[in-house]
Amino acid sequence: MKYAGFWIRLIANFVDTAILALISWGVGCLVFLGQDFNALSTQMGMGGIYSAVSLLYFSFMHFRYGTTVGKKILGIYVVREGDFKKLRLGQSVLRAVGYWLSWLPFGAGYLMVGLNSRKTALHDMLARSVSVRGIPFPKQG
Repeated sequence: MKYAGFWIRLIANFVDTAILALISWGVGCLVFLGQDFNALSTQMGMGGIYSAVSLLYFSFMHFRYGTTVGKKILGIYVVREGDFKKLRLGQSVLRAVGYWLSWLPFGAGYLMVGLNSRKTALHDMLARSVSVRGIPFPKQG
């Protein structure tokens, strides 16, 4: 297996972030319909919506498909460490929560990708997962 490095994962994350921003904005418009978007409470609510959508998106996509839209475009899959099979639901959720922890402090959890041979970030270590390039598991037919 070829492990996915920092830069390709960063590009995939930009794609996923754009998708999440659009989905969150749409949900937020429905939730806060008719309210003043300049209000602090609305801005905080939008942050909460983005966080919830993000958690659901990453948990579901990694569990169900082993990838996200951004990762799929670049041929990256997230698999279990060791046996390279699809993540279990608990691992997917833990990995998604781990994204937030990887930002503390100053994105240090993400920068860890460049410091080890398997190119794992903090959230990978927490969920015992790795990001690989190529198709790690055959399609079920």
